[in-house]
Amino acid sequence: EGEKVIQTWDSAAEFPDDVGAGNPVSPVSRQIVHAWQLAYSRDPTGDEFSLASNFLLKQLKLLQEQGAKEPLRQAMINFCQVILGSNEFLYVD
Repeated sequence: EGEKVIQTWDSAAEFPDDVGAGNPVSPVSRQIVHAWQLAYSRDPTGDEFSLASNFLLKQLKLLQEQGAKEPLRQAMINFCQVILGSNEFLYVD
């Protein structure tokens, strides 16, 4: 049978500049959770957090390659726009 590939994400490895000494959770990780709470009034699931983290990482790399002035800030702006355009946000009871 086929093996299931499990993808993991490590905020300390992916966003090393955001991890403070002795602080295992990066500010970027906290911002993902906070944005989710504001938009959906709940915490993201593990899969949602992983997808959001991967999206931010890809955006960050792309913006850095393009020479953006503040790539992390722009990546977070793009992430928030995605959240606000989701069906879950638009159709909250």
